[in-house]
Amino acid sequence: MTLFSHDQRRRREGGFSLIEVLLYVAIFSVISVISMNTLFQAIRSFDALRISRDINDSSVGIMERLTRDIKGSTAVDLGSSTFDISPGRLTLNTVSASGTPLTVEYYVSSSTLRYKEDGVEMGSLMSAKTAIDALVFRYINSGSTIGIKIELHLSSARGGVTRVEHFYDTVLMRGTY
Repeated sequence: MTLFSHDQRRRREGGFSLIEVLLYVAIFSVISVISMNTLFQAIRSFDALRISRDINDSSVGIMERLTRDIKGSTAVDLGSSTFDISPGRLTLNTVSASGTPLTVEYYVSSSTLRYKEDGVEMGSLMSAKTAIDALVFRYINSGSTIGIKIELHLSSARGGVTRVEHFYDTVLMRGTY
């Protein structure tokens, strides 16, 4: 009969000491905290990316449409437009694709840029996830040249991440320069 010491018997039975268990729990806790922080950081980064995409898509759509319509317009309706304040309103006299006179109006309603053609509501020009914080139109008339300066501030928020971007453009009406 062989005699085993207490430690040898315990190792043979496969049990863990209290210190070993505490060490494993501590290591697991540290790894879990690091993993969760990394996961939350990835979620915040993804939200920031989606916000950036939403703002970019809205700004490109708005600025391209305004630029195209201002360049193609025949006149700015100064009586119906609101300049140098936010939210501004811009009313353009233009011609439709078929050659008939057309009035296009841009205005802010419920933090979205909307437009009307001949008084008929046509909808929004931006993403539902984006809001207009400021929209200012400035009328430029230097004698023979007429233009509109546009100042646009867009914001978006997702998952606790908020971002505001500012966009500027100056558009000259064709035939006035």
